[in-house]
Amino acid sequence: MIDEVGADLSRHRSKSFDDLVDTSFDLVISLTPHAQHRAVELARGRAIEIEYWAIMDPTLASGSREAVLDAYRATRDDLRRRILERSAGHRRSAVE
Repeated sequence: MIDEVGADLSRHRSKSFDDLVDTSFDLVISLTPHAQHRAVELARGRAIEIEYWAIMDPTLASGSREAVLDAYRATRDDLRRRILERSAGHRRSAVE
């Protein structure tokens, strides 16, 4: 699915907050309410920016195989768009 957009995630895996060894980050983007609460707990007393992106959960999709794949594609494309918009905004503010 991700290879459809030319990305290779074969050397990556998802991690929970408990899996993090290095906590020297300045931004957490959470995609679920539970992750949002954990991010707030993790950031307490630290200068970490936290954003919550409400996205469609593709695991809730039903129907044909193609319908389920389309739900995953829509979520992938939504995340890609948001990441690009956020990074473009970050680059603009760094220049200003």
